Amino acid sequence: MSFSNTSTGDAPADPYTKANADTKVDGPQKIKDFTDFITTSKYGMLTTRQAGSSRLVSRSMALAGTESNGIDLVFQINTESGKTDDIASDPDVNVSFLDPKGSWASVAGRATVVTDRAEVQKYYSPVLKAWLGDLGDGVHDGSENDPRIGLIKLHAETITHNVAEYGAIKTAAKVTAAAVKGKPAEVNSLRYVSEDELKAWRSLYECVQLCMSSLPFRSESSNVGPKETLEYHGLDPESQEPAKHNPCGRQCPHYTCLD
Repeated sequence: MSFSNTSTGDAPADPYTKANADTKVDGPQKIKDFTDFITTSKYGMLTTRQAGSSRLVSRSMALAGTESNGIDLVFQINTESGKTDDIASDPDVNVSFLDPKGSWASVAGRATVVTDRAEVQKYYSPVLKAWLGDLGDGVHDGSENDPRIGLIKLHAETITHNVAEYGAIKTAAKVTAAAVKGKPAEVNSLRYVSEDELKAWRSLYECVQLCMSSLPFRSESSNVGPKETLEYHGLDPESQEPAKHNPCGRQCPHYTCLD
Protein backbone atom coordinates (compact mmCIF):
# COMPACT_ATOMS: atom_id res chain seq x y z
CA MET A 1 0.00 0.00 0.00
CA SER A 2 1.30 3.45 -0.89
CA PHE A 3 0.04 6.95 -0.13
CA SER A 4 -0.51 9.67 -2.70
CA ASN A 5 -2.35 12.94 -2.32
CA THR A 6 -2.15 14.10 -5.94
CA SER A 7 -0.95 13.29 -9.44
CA THR A 8 1.83 15.22 -11.18
CA GLY A 9 1.57 13.40 -14.48
CA ASP A 10 4.96 12.85 -16.13
CA ALA A 11 6.73 15.35 -13.86
CA PRO A 12 8.52 13.94 -10.79
CA ALA A 13 6.42 14.46 -7.66
CA ASP A 14 9.61 14.65 -5.57
CA PRO A 15 12.00 16.72 -7.72
CA TYR A 16 14.40 17.39 -4.82
CA THR A 17 15.30 13.71 -4.46
CA LYS A 18 15.65 13.32 -8.22
CA ALA A 19 17.90 16.39 -8.48
CA ASN A 20 20.18 15.42 -5.59
CA ALA A 21 20.37 11.64 -6.03
CA ASP A 22 24.02 10.75 -6.70
CA THR A 23 24.28 7.69 -8.94
CA LYS A 24 27.85 8.35 -10.09
CA VAL A 25 29.61 7.21 -6.90
CA ASP A 26 30.33 3.47 -6.84
CA GLY A 27 29.52 1.16 -3.95
CA PRO A 28 32.98 1.02 -2.32
CA GLN A 29 33.33 4.81 -2.35
CA LYS A 30 29.83 5.27 -0.92
CA ILE A 31 30.68 2.90 1.91
CA LYS A 32 34.06 4.51 2.60
CA ASP A 33 32.49 7.98 2.77
CA PHE A 34 29.73 6.66 5.03
CA THR A 35 32.22 5.00 7.39
CA ASP A 36 34.32 8.16 7.58
CA PHE A 37 31.20 10.19 8.33
CA ILE A 38 29.83 8.07 11.18
CA THR A 39 33.30 7.67 12.71
CA THR A 40 33.70 11.44 12.77
CA SER A 41 30.15 12.04 13.97
CA LYS A 42 30.46 9.31 16.64
CA TYR A 43 27.04 9.91 18.20
CA GLY A 44 23.88 8.55 16.61
CA MET A 45 20.22 8.16 17.51
CA LEU A 46 19.14 4.54 17.94
CA THR A 47 15.44 4.02 17.26
CA THR A 48 13.68 0.88 18.47
CA ARG A 49 10.09 -0.25 18.82
CA GLN A 50 9.24 -0.18 22.51
CA ALA A 51 8.48 -3.60 23.97
CA GLY A 52 4.88 -3.81 25.11
CA SER A 53 3.62 -0.65 23.40
CA SER A 54 5.14 -0.76 19.88
CA ARG A 55 5.90 2.97 20.11
CA LEU A 56 9.02 4.18 18.34
CA VAL A 57 11.57 5.48 20.84
CA SER A 58 15.03 6.95 20.27
CA ARG A 59 18.10 7.60 22.37
CA SER A 60 21.61 8.88 21.75
CA MET A 61 24.32 6.23 21.46
CA ALA A 62 28.10 6.56 21.13
CA LEU A 63 29.60 4.48 18.35
CA ALA A 64 32.06 2.03 19.94
CA GLY A 65 33.31 0.54 16.69
CA THR A 66 32.41 -1.00 13.35
CA GLU A 67 32.67 -4.47 11.83
CA SER A 68 32.56 -5.92 8.31
CA ASN A 69 34.95 -3.16 7.24
CA GLY A 70 32.78 -0.31 8.44
CA ILE A 71 29.17 -1.20 7.61
CA ASP A 72 28.04 -3.02 10.77
CA LEU A 73 27.87 -0.88 13.90
CA VAL A 74 28.78 -1.65 17.51
CA PHE A 75 27.47 0.17 20.59
CA GLN A 76 28.13 -0.39 24.29
CA ILE A 77 25.07 -0.77 26.52
CA ASN A 78 23.81 -1.45 30.01
CA THR A 79 22.04 -4.77 29.49
CA GLU A 80 19.53 -3.86 32.20
CA SER A 81 18.20 -0.85 30.29
CA GLY A 82 14.97 -0.86 28.34
CA LYS A 83 16.60 -0.92 24.92
CA THR A 84 17.56 -4.59 25.36
CA ASP A 85 13.90 -5.48 25.94
CA ASP A 86 12.99 -3.54 22.81
CA ILE A 87 15.49 -5.46 20.71
CA ALA A 88 14.42 -8.81 22.16
CA SER A 89 10.86 -7.94 21.16
CA ASP A 90 11.70 -6.53 17.72
CA PRO A 91 15.29 -6.56 16.39
CA ASP A 92 14.54 -4.25 13.44
CA VAL A 93 16.10 -0.89 14.33
CA ASN A 94 17.42 2.32 12.82
CA VAL A 95 20.44 4.45 13.70
CA SER A 96 20.80 7.99 12.33
CA PHE A 97 23.70 10.44 12.38
CA LEU A 98 23.72 14.20 11.72
CA ASP A 99 26.40 16.87 11.59
CA PRO A 100 26.15 20.69 11.77
CA LYS A 101 26.70 21.04 8.01
CA GLY A 102 23.50 19.14 7.26
CA SER A 103 25.08 15.85 6.23
CA TRP A 104 23.29 12.85 7.66
CA ALA A 105 23.16 9.08 7.48
CA SER A 106 20.44 6.56 8.24
CA VAL A 107 21.15 2.86 8.80
CA ALA A 108 18.34 0.30 8.85
CA GLY A 109 19.13 -3.20 10.04
CA ARG A 110 18.76 -5.90 12.64
CA ALA A 111 20.24 -5.59 16.11
CA THR A 112 21.67 -8.27 18.37
CA VAL A 113 22.51 -7.97 22.07
CA VAL A 114 25.94 -9.49 22.78
CA THR A 115 27.08 -10.44 26.30
CA ASP A 116 30.11 -12.60 25.45
CA ARG A 117 32.85 -11.30 27.72
CA ALA A 118 35.61 -11.56 25.10
CA GLU A 119 33.56 -9.42 22.73
CA VAL A 120 32.67 -6.94 25.45
CA GLN A 121 36.31 -6.59 26.52
CA LYS A 122 37.32 -5.89 22.91
CA TYR A 123 35.36 -2.63 22.99
CA TYR A 124 35.56 -1.82 26.71
CA SER A 125 36.51 1.66 27.89
CA PRO A 126 37.02 2.74 31.53
CA VAL A 127 34.76 5.72 30.75
CA LEU A 128 31.82 3.31 31.08
CA LYS A 129 32.27 3.47 34.85
CA ALA A 130 30.88 7.00 34.72
CA TRP A 131 27.59 5.63 33.37
CA LEU A 132 27.23 2.43 35.36
CA GLY A 133 28.93 3.35 38.64
CA ASP A 134 30.33 0.93 41.22
CA LEU A 135 27.56 -0.71 43.27
CA GLY A 136 30.09 -1.86 45.86
CA ASP A 137 29.27 -5.56 45.65
CA GLY A 138 32.52 -6.58 43.96
CA VAL A 139 30.67 -7.59 40.80
CA HIS A 140 28.79 -4.59 39.42
CA ASP A 141 31.77 -2.24 39.48
CA GLY A 142 31.80 -0.81 35.96
CA SER A 143 34.85 -2.87 35.01
CA GLU A 144 35.18 -4.96 31.85
CA ASN A 145 33.86 -7.94 33.85
CA ASP A 146 30.70 -6.15 35.02
CA PRO A 147 27.87 -8.37 33.69
CA ARG A 148 25.74 -5.28 33.05
CA ILE A 149 28.03 -4.22 30.21
CA GLY A 150 27.10 -5.63 26.84
CA LEU A 151 27.04 -4.67 23.18
CA ILE A 152 24.48 -3.94 20.53
CA LYS A 153 25.67 -5.09 17.11
CA LEU A 154 23.72 -3.71 14.19
CA HIS A 155 23.81 -5.73 10.97
CA ALA A 156 23.14 -3.08 8.32
CA GLU A 157 20.57 -3.92 5.64
CA THR A 158 20.33 -0.54 3.89
CA ILE A 159 22.17 2.76 4.25
CA THR A 160 21.14 6.24 3.13
CA HIS A 161 23.84 8.92 3.29
CA ASN A 162 23.26 12.56 2.47
CA VAL A 163 26.49 14.50 1.87
CA ALA A 164 26.15 18.28 2.15
CA GLU A 165 28.07 19.62 -0.85
CA TYR A 166 28.58 23.22 0.24
CA GLY A 167 29.04 25.45 3.26
CA ALA A 168 26.16 27.33 4.87
CA ILE A 169 26.57 30.55 2.86
CA LYS A 170 26.77 28.90 -0.56
CA THR A 171 23.96 26.50 0.31
CA ALA A 172 21.72 29.41 1.30
CA ALA A 173 22.55 31.21 -1.95
CA LYS A 174 21.76 28.15 -4.07
CA VAL A 175 18.51 27.52 -2.19
CA THR A 176 17.45 31.14 -2.72
CA ALA A 177 18.32 30.99 -6.42
CA ALA A 178 16.42 27.72 -6.81
CA ALA A 179 13.36 29.19 -5.08
CA VAL A 180 13.37 32.18 -7.46
CA LYS A 181 13.61 29.87 -10.49
CA GLY A 182 11.05 27.41 -9.14
CA LYS A 183 13.48 24.53 -9.39
CA PRO A 184 14.78 22.12 -6.72
CA ALA A 185 18.01 23.15 -5.03
CA GLU A 186 20.95 20.92 -5.94
CA VAL A 187 22.97 21.19 -2.74
CA ASN A 188 23.47 17.59 -1.60
CA SER A 189 24.83 14.26 -2.75
CA LEU A 190 22.11 11.79 -1.76
CA ARG A 191 23.38 8.22 -1.78
CA TYR A 192 21.66 4.90 -1.21
CA VAL A 193 23.54 1.69 -0.40
CA SER A 194 21.33 -1.28 -1.19
CA GLU A 195 21.16 -4.63 0.55
CA ASP A 196 22.85 -6.25 -2.46
CA GLU A 197 25.75 -3.77 -2.29
CA LEU A 198 26.20 -4.48 1.42
CA LYS A 199 26.18 -8.23 0.78
CA ALA A 200 28.84 -7.83 -1.91
CA TRP A 201 30.97 -5.72 0.45
CA ARG A 202 30.76 -8.35 3.19
CA SER A 203 31.63 -11.08 0.71
CA LEU A 204 34.76 -9.26 -0.45
CA TYR A 205 35.80 -8.46 3.10
CA GLU A 206 35.36 -12.09 4.19
CA CYS A 207 37.49 -13.18 1.24
CA VAL A 208 40.28 -10.78 2.19
CA GLN A 209 40.17 -11.97 5.79
CA LEU A 210 40.34 -15.60 4.70
CA CYS A 211 43.26 -14.95 2.37
CA MET A 212 45.13 -13.07 5.07
CA SER A 213 44.65 -15.84 7.60
CA SER A 214 45.24 -18.91 5.45
CA LEU A 215 47.79 -18.14 2.73
CA PRO A 216 50.82 -15.90 2.09
CA PHE A 217 49.88 -12.77 0.23
CA ARG A 218 51.37 -9.68 -1.30
CA SER A 219 49.87 -6.22 -1.53
CA GLU A 220 50.65 -3.12 -3.54
CA SER A 221 51.96 -1.43 -0.40
CA SER A 222 52.50 -2.50 3.17
CA ASN A 223 49.71 -0.34 4.52
CA VAL A 224 47.00 -1.41 2.07
CA GLY A 225 44.47 -3.62 3.79
CA PRO A 226 40.80 -4.45 3.98
CA LYS A 227 40.15 -1.13 5.70
CA GLU A 228 41.20 0.75 2.56
CA THR A 229 39.12 1.40 -0.54
CA LEU A 230 38.53 -1.55 -2.84
CA GLU A 231 40.67 -0.19 -5.65
CA TYR A 232 41.09 -3.27 -7.76
CA HIS A 233 37.67 -4.84 -7.41
CA GLY A 234 38.98 -8.36 -7.62
CA LEU A 235 41.84 -7.75 -10.03
CA ASP A 236 45.46 -8.73 -9.58
CA PRO A 237 47.26 -5.40 -8.95
CA GLU A 238 50.05 -6.35 -11.37
CA SER A 239 48.30 -8.08 -14.26
CA GLN A 240 44.82 -6.53 -13.85
CA GLU A 241 43.49 -10.05 -14.36
CA PRO A 242 41.07 -11.73 -11.93
CA ALA A 243 42.95 -12.94 -8.86
CA LYS A 244 43.71 -16.67 -8.74
CA HIS A 245 44.43 -19.17 -5.99
CA ASN A 246 42.04 -17.52 -3.58
CA PRO A 247 40.86 -20.26 -1.20
CA CYS A 248 37.25 -19.12 -0.98
CA GLY A 249 36.76 -19.07 -4.75
CA ARG A 250 35.98 -15.35 -4.84
CA GLN A 251 38.02 -12.46 -6.16
CA CYS A 252 40.03 -10.58 -3.56
CA PRO A 253 40.11 -6.80 -3.97
CA HIS A 254 43.68 -6.17 -2.79
CA TYR A 255 45.56 -9.41 -2.38
CA THR A 256 46.81 -11.97 -4.85
CA CYS A 257 47.29 -15.19 -2.94
CA LEU A 258 50.51 -17.06 -3.65
CA ASP A 259 51.14 -20.78 -4.00
